[in-house]
Amino acid sequence: MLSKLKVIVAFGIGRVIKSNNTNYSEGDIVISPVTPLAEYCAVSSQSIARKIDPNSGISTPEYISLLGVPGFAAWVGIEVIADPKAGSNVFISAAAGGIGMYAEQLAKLKGCRVVGSTG
Repeated sequence: MLSKLKVIVAFGIGRVIKSNNTNYSEGDIVISPVTPLAEYCAVSSQSIARKIDPNSGISTPEYISLLGVPGFAAWVGIEVIADPKAGSNVFISAAAGGIGMYAEQLAKLKGCRVVGSTG
């Protein structure tokens, strides 16, 4: 039974401690959609999405929130699926959640009146 247990993976950010791949150096900060949830782990270079420039002015957590899955899901919902026009009323359920808070702001940027609910 224990042999079937696997480490949970998630979209994450890590710092390279050692690499056999010349594209990655010690200290590089990388983002990967399949990061094992552990203090230390080994990942293949194919699972790394990209390096993060620490001097970009973007805080590291933003890469997995606003620029990650929650931000992308909110963008798809507002920009692609709903496509509200300025002056429209937009209702956001779960407005306090990771996706809802970005969806609210995207709708406001489009000039919409936003109403949100939360549990």
